[in-house]
Amino acid sequence: MTALPALERQVHDIVRTASYLWDRGWAEKNGGNISVNVTDIVSEPGIDIPFTGRDRMSREQPLLRNSCFIVTAAGSCMRDIAQDPEGLLLLLKVEPDTQTYTCMPIGGSEGKCRPTSELPAHLAIHSGFAQQQSTNRAVVHAHVDNLIALTHINKLQSAQELSNIVWEMHPESLLVLPRGVGFVPYKLTGSEALAEATVSALADRDVVLWEKHGAVAAGTSALDAFDKLDVAAKSAGIYITCKSCGFEPEGLTDKQIQELKDAFSSS
Repeated sequence: MTALPALERQVHDIVRTASYLWDRGWAEKNGGNISVNVTDIVSEPGIDIPFTGRDRMSREQPLLRNSCFIVTAAGSCMRDIAQDPEGLLLLLKVEPDTQTYTCMPIGGSEGKCRPTSELPAHLAIHSGFAQQQSTNRAVVHAHVDNLIALTHINKLQSAQELSNIVWEMHPESLLVLPRGVGFVPYKLTGSEALAEATVSALADRDVVLWEKHGAVAAGTSALDAFDKLDVAAKSAGIYITCKSCGFEPEGLTDKQIQELKDAFSSS
Protein backbone atom coordinates (compact mmCIF):
# COMPACT_ATOMS: atom_id res chain seq x y z
CA MET A 1 0.00 0.00 0.00
CA THR A 2 2.78 2.44 0.87
CA ALA A 3 4.18 1.91 -2.64
CA LEU A 4 2.07 4.96 -3.52
CA PRO A 5 4.62 7.82 -3.34
CA ALA A 6 2.11 10.42 -2.18
CA LEU A 7 0.88 8.10 0.56
CA GLU A 8 4.47 7.35 1.58
CA ARG A 9 5.05 11.08 2.07
CA GLN A 10 2.06 11.31 4.38
CA VAL A 11 3.27 8.30 6.36
CA HIS A 12 6.72 9.88 6.60
CA ASP A 13 5.22 13.11 7.97
CA ILE A 14 3.17 11.19 10.54
CA VAL A 15 6.24 9.19 11.61
CA ARG A 16 8.22 12.42 12.12
CA THR A 17 5.34 13.98 14.03
CA ALA A 18 4.98 10.93 16.27
CA SER A 19 8.71 11.04 17.00
CA TYR A 20 8.55 14.72 17.90
CA LEU A 21 5.57 14.15 20.21
CA TRP A 22 7.47 11.41 22.02
CA ASP A 23 10.68 13.45 22.24
CA ARG A 24 8.76 16.39 23.73
CA GLY A 25 7.21 14.14 26.37
CA TRP A 26 3.72 14.84 25.04
CA ALA A 27 2.74 11.23 24.36
CA GLU A 28 3.43 9.07 27.38
CA LYS A 29 2.69 5.36 26.89
CA ASN A 30 -0.17 5.27 24.33
CA GLY A 31 -1.14 8.93 24.77
CA GLY A 32 -1.90 11.05 21.73
CA ASN A 33 -3.29 10.26 18.29
CA ILE A 34 -3.08 11.49 14.71
CA SER A 35 -5.33 11.44 11.64
CA VAL A 36 -4.76 12.72 8.11
CA ASN A 37 -7.26 12.89 5.26
CA VAL A 38 -5.77 11.06 2.26
CA THR A 39 -8.92 10.72 0.16
CA ASP A 40 -7.38 12.44 -2.85
CA ILE A 41 -4.47 10.00 -2.82
CA VAL A 42 -6.22 6.67 -2.45
CA SER A 43 -9.29 7.44 -4.58
CA GLU A 44 -7.32 7.61 -7.80
CA PRO A 45 -8.59 5.30 -10.59
CA GLY A 46 -7.14 1.82 -10.53
CA ILE A 47 -6.32 1.74 -6.84
CA ASP A 48 -8.02 -1.20 -5.13
CA ILE A 49 -7.65 -1.31 -1.35
CA PRO A 50 -8.34 -4.69 0.34
CA PHE A 51 -9.88 -3.43 3.58
CA THR A 52 -9.95 -6.27 6.11
CA GLY A 53 -11.83 -4.79 9.07
CA ARG A 54 -15.27 -3.28 9.47
CA ASP A 55 -17.03 -1.58 12.36
CA ARG A 56 -19.88 0.80 13.06
CA MET A 57 -19.21 4.45 13.88
CA SER A 58 -20.79 6.10 16.88
CA ARG A 59 -22.65 8.51 14.59
CA GLU A 60 -23.25 9.12 10.89
CA GLN A 61 -20.80 11.36 9.05
CA PRO A 62 -22.53 12.23 5.75
CA LEU A 63 -19.92 14.82 4.78
CA LEU A 64 -17.22 12.15 4.95
CA ARG A 65 -18.87 9.60 2.62
CA ASN A 66 -16.12 7.58 0.88
CA SER A 67 -13.40 9.64 2.58
CA CYS A 68 -10.16 7.89 3.53
CA PHE A 69 -7.82 8.63 6.41
CA ILE A 70 -4.59 7.47 7.93
CA VAL A 71 -5.20 7.11 11.68
CA THR A 72 -3.12 5.82 14.54
CA ALA A 73 -4.19 2.46 15.92
CA ALA A 74 -5.71 2.13 19.39
CA GLY A 75 -3.09 1.50 22.03
CA SER A 76 -0.20 2.45 19.77
CA CYS A 77 2.71 4.34 21.33
CA MET A 78 4.15 7.30 19.48
CA ARG A 79 7.64 6.02 20.28
CA ASP A 80 6.88 2.80 18.37
CA ILE A 81 5.28 4.27 15.26
CA ALA A 82 8.64 5.08 13.71
CA GLN A 83 9.66 1.44 14.14
CA ASP A 84 6.44 -0.09 12.82
CA PRO A 85 4.37 2.43 10.85
CA GLU A 86 2.93 -0.33 8.65
CA GLY A 87 1.44 -2.08 11.67
CA LEU A 88 0.51 0.90 13.87
CA LEU A 89 -1.00 3.19 11.25
CA LEU A 90 -4.35 2.25 9.76
CA LEU A 91 -5.98 3.22 6.50
CA LEU A 92 -9.65 3.86 7.24
CA LYS A 93 -12.53 4.50 4.85
CA VAL A 94 -15.97 5.88 5.71
CA GLU A 95 -18.40 3.68 3.78
CA PRO A 96 -21.20 5.02 1.55
CA ASP A 97 -23.78 4.44 4.29
CA THR A 98 -21.73 6.92 6.43
CA GLN A 99 -22.47 4.74 9.48
CA THR A 100 -19.68 2.20 9.12
CA TYR A 101 -16.00 2.25 8.31
CA THR A 102 -13.61 -0.30 6.88
CA CYS A 103 -9.92 -0.31 7.69
CA MET A 104 -6.62 -2.12 7.36
CA PRO A 105 -3.04 -1.74 8.58
CA ILE A 106 -1.36 0.59 6.10
CA GLY A 107 1.25 -2.06 5.39
CA GLY A 108 -1.47 -4.35 4.07
CA SER A 109 -1.07 -7.07 6.70
CA GLU A 110 -4.09 -8.88 8.03
CA GLY A 111 -5.27 -8.59 11.59
CA LYS A 112 -7.60 -6.64 13.83
CA CYS A 113 -8.12 -3.01 12.94
CA ARG A 114 -8.95 -0.87 15.93
CA PRO A 115 -8.44 2.86 15.44
CA THR A 116 -7.70 5.35 18.19
CA SER A 117 -10.35 5.72 20.90
CA GLU A 118 -10.57 9.40 19.94
CA LEU A 119 -11.87 8.48 16.48
CA PRO A 120 -15.24 10.22 17.09
CA ALA A 121 -13.44 13.51 17.71
CA HIS A 122 -11.15 13.08 14.71
CA LEU A 123 -13.99 12.27 12.31
CA ALA A 124 -16.14 15.07 13.66
CA ILE A 125 -13.28 17.53 13.17
CA HIS A 126 -12.64 16.32 9.62
CA SER A 127 -16.35 16.66 8.92
CA GLY A 128 -16.07 20.24 10.14
CA PHE A 129 -13.20 20.81 7.71
CA ALA A 130 -15.38 19.49 4.88
CA GLN A 131 -18.26 21.75 5.85
CA GLN A 132 -16.00 24.80 5.99
CA GLN A 133 -14.16 23.77 2.81
CA SER A 134 -11.00 24.12 4.85
CA THR A 135 -7.51 23.34 3.54
CA ASN A 136 -6.78 21.53 6.81
CA ARG A 137 -6.26 17.81 6.36
CA ALA A 138 -4.62 16.73 9.61
CA VAL A 139 -5.55 16.48 13.29
CA VAL A 140 -2.97 15.93 16.04
CA HIS A 141 -3.92 15.31 19.66
CA ALA A 142 -1.23 15.27 22.35
CA HIS A 143 -0.79 15.61 26.10
CA VAL A 144 1.17 18.86 26.04
CA ASP A 145 2.11 19.30 29.68
CA ASN A 146 2.51 23.09 29.73
CA LEU A 147 -0.81 23.60 27.96
CA ILE A 148 -2.53 21.14 30.30
CA ALA A 149 -1.09 23.05 33.25
CA LEU A 150 -2.71 26.28 32.03
CA THR A 151 -6.14 24.61 32.02
CA HIS A 152 -5.77 23.81 35.74
CA ILE A 153 -5.76 27.56 36.51
CA ASN A 154 -9.35 28.68 37.05
CA LYS A 155 -8.89 32.25 35.82
CA LEU A 156 -7.47 30.99 32.51
CA GLN A 157 -10.29 28.60 31.66
CA SER A 158 -11.56 30.48 28.61
CA ALA A 159 -10.44 30.84 25.03
CA GLN A 160 -9.80 34.56 25.42
CA GLU A 161 -7.66 34.25 28.55
CA LEU A 162 -5.64 31.38 27.11
CA SER A 163 -5.18 33.20 23.80
CA ASN A 164 -3.92 36.28 25.64
CA ILE A 165 -1.32 34.20 27.48
CA VAL A 166 -0.15 32.55 24.24
CA TRP A 167 0.08 35.86 22.35
CA GLU A 168 1.65 37.90 25.14
CA MET A 169 4.50 35.53 25.98
CA HIS A 170 6.20 35.46 22.58
CA PRO A 171 5.69 37.45 19.35
CA GLU A 172 5.98 34.35 17.14
CA SER A 173 2.77 33.01 18.66
CA LEU A 174 0.67 35.77 17.17
CA LEU A 175 2.10 35.05 13.72
CA VAL A 176 1.56 31.28 13.86
CA LEU A 177 -1.70 31.38 15.82
CA PRO A 178 -3.38 34.65 14.80
CA ARG A 179 -6.78 33.24 15.79
CA GLY A 180 -5.55 32.29 19.25
CA VAL A 181 -6.43 29.04 20.99
CA GLY A 182 -9.77 27.53 21.98
CA PHE A 183 -10.87 25.87 25.20
CA VAL A 184 -13.14 22.90 25.92
CA PRO A 185 -14.22 22.29 29.53
CA TYR A 186 -13.53 18.79 30.80
CA LYS A 187 -15.48 16.03 29.05
CA LEU A 188 -15.10 12.26 28.99
CA THR A 189 -12.28 10.97 26.80
CA GLY A 190 -13.53 9.55 23.48
CA SER A 191 -17.08 10.82 24.02
CA GLU A 192 -19.40 12.42 21.48
CA ALA A 193 -19.71 15.40 23.82
CA LEU A 194 -15.96 15.97 23.59
CA ALA A 195 -16.07 15.59 19.81
CA GLU A 196 -18.90 18.09 19.37
CA ALA A 197 -17.35 20.66 21.70
CA THR A 198 -14.02 20.37 19.90
CA VAL A 199 -15.56 20.90 16.47
CA SER A 200 -17.29 24.02 17.74
CA ALA A 201 -14.10 25.36 19.33
CA LEU A 202 -12.04 24.68 16.19
CA ALA A 203 -14.44 26.60 13.97
CA ASP A 204 -12.42 29.77 14.52
CA ARG A 205 -9.17 28.41 16.05
CA ASP A 206 -6.38 26.08 14.98
CA VAL A 207 -5.46 24.80 18.46
CA VAL A 208 -7.92 23.81 21.18
CA LEU A 209 -7.07 22.93 24.76
CA TRP A 210 -9.02 20.15 26.49
CA GLU A 211 -9.29 20.94 30.19
CA LYS A 212 -6.95 18.78 32.30
CA HIS A 213 -6.38 16.46 29.32
CA GLY A 214 -4.38 17.83 26.40
CA ALA A 215 -4.62 19.78 23.17
CA VAL A 216 -5.78 19.29 19.59
CA ALA A 217 -4.31 21.05 16.58
CA ALA A 218 -5.53 21.27 13.00
CA GLY A 219 -3.19 21.70 10.05
CA THR A 220 -2.63 21.16 6.36
CA SER A 221 -0.37 18.26 7.36
CA ALA A 222 0.58 16.39 10.52
CA LEU A 223 3.78 18.44 10.76
CA ASP A 224 1.87 21.70 10.31
CA ALA A 225 -0.48 20.75 13.16
CA PHE A 226 2.50 19.78 15.33
CA ASP A 227 4.16 23.16 14.70
CA LYS A 228 1.06 24.94 16.01
CA LEU A 229 1.09 22.86 19.18
CA ASP A 230 4.81 23.50 19.56
CA VAL A 231 4.44 27.27 19.34
CA ALA A 232 1.54 27.34 21.81
CA ALA A 233 3.52 25.14 24.20
CA LYS A 234 6.52 27.50 23.99
CA SER A 235 4.41 30.43 25.16
CA ALA A 236 2.81 28.37 27.92
CA GLY A 237 6.26 27.28 29.08
CA ILE A 238 7.50 30.88 29.27
CA TYR A 239 4.45 31.83 31.34
CA ILE A 240 4.91 28.92 33.73
CA THR A 241 8.65 29.57 34.07
CA CYS A 242 8.01 33.19 35.05
CA LYS A 243 5.35 32.15 37.58
CA SER A 244 7.70 29.49 38.98
CA CYS A 245 10.34 32.16 39.53
CA GLY A 246 7.87 34.04 41.70
CA PHE A 247 6.83 36.93 39.50
CA GLU A 248 3.96 37.78 37.17
CA PRO A 249 5.15 37.88 33.55
CA GLU A 250 4.75 41.28 31.95
CA GLY A 251 4.01 40.00 28.46
CA LEU A 252 3.76 41.99 25.27
CA THR A 253 1.69 45.16 25.59
CA ASP A 254 -1.48 45.79 23.61
CA LYS A 255 0.49 48.30 21.52
CA GLN A 256 3.21 45.77 20.73
CA ILE A 257 0.64 43.16 19.78
CA GLN A 258 -1.14 45.63 17.49
CA GLU A 259 2.20 46.52 15.87
CA LEU A 260 2.72 42.84 15.07
CA LYS A 261 -0.77 42.57 13.61
CA ASP A 262 -0.24 45.64 11.45
CA ALA A 263 3.20 44.50 10.27
CA PHE A 264 2.24 40.92 9.39
CA SER A 265 -1.48 41.04 8.61
CA SER A 266 -0.77 40.63 4.89
CA SER A 267 1.81 37.84 5.38
